[in-house]
This record gives sequence, structure tokens and C-alpha cells, in this order.
Amino acid sequence: MKLPNVRFTVRRLMVAVATFAVMLGLGLEVSRIARRYRHCHEMARRHAALAKYIQKHTSDTSHRLERLDAVLRRFARMGPEARPIDDMVVDSHDPGLTAWFVKGSRRGLLTGGEERSCSPAEFTAHIEEYWGRGWRKTAESLSHSLANHSRLREDYLHAAYRPWVRIPSGPPPQDIE
Repeated sequence: MKLPNVRFTVRRLMVAVATFAVMLGLGLEVSRIARRYRHCHEMARRHAALAKYIQKHTSDTSHRLERLDAVLRRFARMGPEARPIDDMVVDSHDPGLTAWFVKGSRRGLLTGGEERSCSPAEFTAHIEEYWGRGWRKTAESLSHSLANHSRLREDYLHAAYRPWVRIPSGPPPQDIE
């Protein structure tokens, strides 16, 4: 019995859904789709490797299929160790998520999307204030770092200058970059 090409089917489906989501401006959900696509791609790769291993080490076809089925069933819910419950929830809610995407996309196309609760000027002011705060923090930390560096350089030059003053014929200290 020939196994279906699961990887190609899953890849085509996930790329189509991701492309559709990007076209409709659902940028926040694209990362979830990409993570799900990577997970499906990894599972298909693992399943193919297990199938090759079982095919190599068993001779009887029916026994081979039973063993493959048992192994795949055991590893069907594998995911990253940090988020196994989240992956199980995503697995069980995939049809609902797809339906939600389609429903939201239809509504967005028919109604023209949601209206913003604030004007573009307010939105721009909020973004500028947010980025300005970030740049101020970066500038403060950078100036503090440069002040520390200047102080260390000054101390080093002073330490190099003191012995040279005591030796009358020695060369002057070199400027340290």
C-alpha cells in the first residue's frame, strides 16, 4: 500500500491559507499559520522517516502497516516541549480556525473592514510617542555607556602618564583608542 504524499498536501493547504490571509490583511494571524505550517511539515517529515525505518525492518506488509499505524498514533500529538497544550488546542480547533478565517474574510470583503476608533492623526501621535520613548531610553543608555567609557579611558591615560612623569628620558604615553 502506497502512503499518500501528506507533506505536499499540507504544504499546499497552509501556503494557500497564509496567502489568502496576507491578501486580506490578517497580518497577526500569519505568524500562527506559519507556526502551524512548520509543525505540520515537521510531523510529515517524521512520519516519512518512521515509515522508511519500519519498511526497512519488517518483511510482512500487514505487520508493517499495523506497526506504522501504532507508531504514528503514538506520536500524532508531538509538539514543542514548551507549548504542548497549545498545540493540542490548535490541532483540535483547526477546522474552526479555518472557518473563522473564511467568515472574517467574507465579512471584510463585503463591509470594507472595521472602522478605526481614532483618527489617523491620533494614531500617528500615539505611534510617534511610543517610538520617541524608545529612542529616548536608547539615547540615555548610550550616553551613560559612553560616559563610562570616557571615564575608563581617562583613568587609563592618567595611570600611564604618572610613571612617565617620574622617568625623565622615557617616551610619552600613546593615546589609546
